[in-house]
Amino acid sequence: MLVKGGSSEKFRKNLKELINIDRKDTIKEILVINAWNEWGKGAFLELSEEDKFAYLEAIGQCTMEGKI
Repeated sequence: MLVKGGSSEKFRKNLKELINIDRKDTIKEILVINAWNEWGKGAFLELSEEDKFAYLEAIGQCTMEGKI
């Protein structure tokens, strides 16, 4: 899948929605995020010059606010 126009704010919004979905077929205490540093594929969460820690901070915010 290729997603254009991604941003840390969109990531935060979508992650928050995902965390708060009430699904019966999942374990609420576990959230697996793929792609720590897939730079060539445009899928990365680690520190970057442009976004700094924004993606990592989004994960922290969502997990503190959500049901995880």
